[in-house]
Amino acid sequence: MDFPYDKETKVDPSLLPPADQIAAFMLETYQGWSSQFYPDKYIEDLYSFAKQNGCLLCFDEVQAAFYRVGKVYGYLTYGEYIKPDIVCLGKALGAPLPISAVLSTKALIDGAKKMGGTHAGNPLCCAAAMANIEFLTNENFQAQLKEKIKVFEARLKNLEKYDIIDYVNARGMVGAIIFNKKADANAVVVSSVRNGVIPVNTFSTSIKIGPPLTISVDALHEAIDVIEGSIQGIETINE
Repeated sequence: MDFPYDKETKVDPSLLPPADQIAAFMLETYQGWSSQFYPDKYIEDLYSFAKQNGCLLCFDEVQAAFYRVGKVYGYLTYGEYIKPDIVCLGKALGAPLPISAVLSTKALIDGAKKMGGTHAGNPLCCAAAMANIEFLTNENFQAQLKEKIKVFEARLKNLEKYDIIDYVNARGMVGAIIFNKKADANAVVVSSVRNGVIPVNTFSTSIKIGPPLTISVDALHEAIDVIEGSIQGIETINE
């Protein structure tokens, strides 16, 4: 299925195979290259279609989970009513030790054949994951994170005022600046790196911003100041 970049896109069952031939829908919670989220109504309709027709609904939360977008799981930002059948986790779970996990319902997991391997259940990584979850769910950290999210979302959305930028996506502590031209996006990345800030260069019209959740508010402002200064510089050159 094509990603619904147009906010008015609707789920059209006529474009799908017969419902009894669909085992599951697997969604990346947001598009990695541009931090693009699905329209809320689209997710609502897809969820309803899946439930009505006995299809599983699964979320790839490797990037989105553990408060990256503000909630413990990114799919919850679409609505608390969503209850996926399978959720894939990784990356932030181990912070930064390598570990992944699959969450699912009892109906699917209980009685299933146990999975294993030479790297399964690594005790060091599991201990790190448990400590990381305890840290991330701490009340003081959560209060600080809410303040950082307000700053991050507001500062990034404010960048839409520049002519070389098409639009900005920002939710929680992940965002992307979408430029009108690839060359401008690349130039802003190069300039930012030279001034001590490393955004993600997607080698397209977007640059992605995902600071560590532990960043201080002062450092967050400093980093976005550098990126904004780079945008101003490139815009001046273009003039």
